Amino acid sequence: MERTTIDVGGARAEHLRAEREGPALVLLHGAGGNAEVWRPVCAELRGFDLAAPSLPGRGDAAGPAPRTAAEAADWVERYLDALRAGAPILVGHSYGGAVALELALRGRAQGLVLVATGARLRVHPAVLAGAEAAAAGGPRLSSRVAFGPGTPEGVIAAYEDAATRTPPEAALADWRACDAFDRMEGLGGIEAPALVISGADDALTPPKYHDYLAERLGRAQRESVEGAGHMLPWEQPRVFARMARTWAAGVT
Repeated sequence: MERTTIDVGGARAEHLRAEREGPALVLLHGAGGNAEVWRPVCAELRGFDLAAPSLPGRGDAAGPAPRTAAEAADWVERYLDALRAGAPILVGHSYGGAVALELALRGRAQGLVLVATGARLRVHPAVLAGAEAAAAGGPRLSSRVAFGPGTPEGVIAAYEDAATRTPPEAALADWRACDAFDRMEGLGGIEAPALVISGADDALTPPKYHDYLAERLGRAQRESVEGAGHMLPWEQPRVFARMARTWAAGVT
């Protein structure tokens, strides 16, 4: 996929883009991420018109970073308008799943693929403290805890390299937005069908969060991947893409 820029409301935005025949699929990254973290999954997602934006404040995307999931959803709505995509299938990882839920509540989703996410995303104080220290000039947060225990070190290093396109200040804004997110009482208003996927070894968003989410969404299919952690899409992109592709075939 090509990384390029697009005008969103008069400001420069960055995205991975592959214009193809097929259903529109828009992928929303997690906290501290950017469009590049979706590249391994996009390489496996054939048959879709793909777009994976970077939220403002990272890479070549003009800032500042959104302060809440709702504010991020405001921006993604403008991005969808720029793409001329009314209500695509939204794929959201972690914080991106929170943004996807906000958009679904506004009727901007034909379907939802939600991975490593939940209706509430409280962040451990140690993670917030680490993000604050990094934004103040300290070392970047290690992502090791987000990966399953058997993940090769080279896979983790490749992810951390892609994440360097996100400045620590934007990552901190993301983590704070995650910590403030709470839609535990609002899920009944979502009509779009959903696929809810967890990694069985997710230490940041345990499977019970996904169970709660799936039980309260009106039309949800629940799946789990053994041996995967919070970074399931990066750890096992082929498995994740296959699950998303199979499910989407029944939606579009």
